[in-house]
Amino acid sequence: MSYVPKTITGKALVLIPVVLVTVGVVFGFTTCWAWGNPRWSVKTGTDVDAGLVDLEHPVKSDVLTLGRLKPPDPIPHKHRVRPVETTVYVVSATLVQFKREPDGDYHLVLEGDDGSTMIAEIPNPRCVGRSCPFRDRIIDARRAFDARFQVTTSWQHPNVPVVVTGIGFFDLPHGQIRPAPNYIELHPVLGIEFP
Repeated sequence: MSYVPKTITGKALVLIPVVLVTVGVVFGFTTCWAWGNPRWSVKTGTDVDAGLVDLEHPVKSDVLTLGRLKPPDPIPHKHRVRPVETTVYVVSATLVQFKREPDGDYHLVLEGDDGSTMIAEIPNPRCVGRSCPFRDRIIDARRAFDARFQVTTSWQHPNVPVVVTGIGFFDLPHGQIRPAPNYIELHPVLGIEFP
């Protein structure tokens, strides 16, 4: 599926989110923007399948194992890929990089013992709908991260052990830094600990 920007008097609307995000970064506020992101509802837990996520039986895994899972082709835009995207994973890794994205999400890069990497994201609570069944856990994870780090829009490199609990999510490639080979993420992060 392709996304063609609509125009008003011949000017493309695709510039609007770029302007909003740029203004938000410069002036210190964030803008939730779903335009052009076909999996936005799955990312924010407002999809029709959100209630299928098994929050009570988390599965221990690691960066390498998750990076070897095969995503479907094509990845559905409005539905979850079962069982991966209905499973909560607990991953012990090293937090090697993090920063705040223009939409306010915290972008974390996790590294396994073998050097493999994957992304985990703690969403901006303001961008998570009230209907999201994970909202309270996302807010708690965000508070735990903020208690440990001062998060900015610049990359930081803490290199500390971390245990991340989050829902499996196959993202679409869009220039991510150090993603897993299959673009799996823990998104949203529902819990984070620093042993």
